[in-house]
Parts: sequence; structure tokens; C-alpha cells
Amino acid sequence: MVGSALFSILSHRGFTEANILKNCLVMISASMAVCCYTARPNATSLDTVISFIAFLVLEVAIGMYFPAITYLRSQVIPESHRANVMNWFRVPMNVITCGALLCLHVETISNDKRIVFGACLVLSLLGTFLCNRFILAFRDENASKKGGIDIENDVKSGLLDDVIKHPKLEEVGE
Repeated sequence: MVGSALFSILSHRGFTEANILKNCLVMISASMAVCCYTARPNATSLDTVISFIAFLVLEVAIGMYFPAITYLRSQVIPESHRANVMNWFRVPMNVITCGALLCLHVETISNDKRIVFGACLVLSLLGTFLCNRFILAFRDENASKKGGIDIENDVKSGLLDDVIKHPKLEEVGE
């Protein structure tokens, strides 16, 4: 609830869904990195409190993630193919989830959960990298469809935020 409310506030203040998604993935990566450190065996009570705060940040980030990805999914995947495409993307997600849950029964991992948090950290960093690539590819795809860069539409879409600094962008944005 807090994450989706924060998503609404940020989108009304002019943040694009792509940038909100990128920030969500950075928050998820940061919380996984904190948990990689604090979830060690024989953790102190301070480590437990820090892990709890990291999980709260993770929950807020996930609450912002779902509205952002839903909007971007509606923009990128055609309605006629969306159900089929998303069903195919659920297969690897479920394999990763089942693998992580099965790994919890391995003695090495059950004694030290940092391995699972490390794997989640790697996957969230990969997601952050791919989100940046998505933002660049989506901008390039829009430019090639138009036969050039329509600066006014690129500024309105918000996909050029923090990517290109162009003198005409400042004129159109004002």
C-alpha cells in the first residue's frame, strides 16, 4: 500500500514509469546487499533490526515496482499477445523461485542465508542493468519509427530523462 501510494505521488510529480522502475530496482538491490551482510550466522540484535528495515524498504520498492511494470508492459507488449508473452515469462520466474526454495533444504544454505540473498542481489542488479538497456532501446526504437528524433515527444515520454542532455530539450521542457 505504501509503495503504490508512493508510486502515485512520484508519477503525479513528473517522474516517468521507467525511472520509477529503475529506482525500484536500485532500492531492491540495496536492500538485498544489506541483507547479504546482516543475515550472517550468529547475527546480533542490531543486525536483525537492520535486516528488518531492509525488508521494509524491499516491500516499499515492490509496491512501487508492480504499478510501474504494469504500465510499461501495457506500452510495450500488444494487448493481443500480452497474456501469452507474460505466461512464457512466468516459467523462468517460477523455476527460479522453486530453485531458491529447494536450496533452503541444502545444509550449507540453510545455515547461512546470505547465499540466497547474494543470488537475489545478482538478479536485482541484472534487472537494473536491463532496465537501463530497456530505457535506451525504447528511446532508439521510438526514434527509428519516427524517422528521426522528435524531441518534443521524447521529452513528454520522459524516457530521455537522465540519458541525454540536449540544448533543445531544455527549450521544449520549459
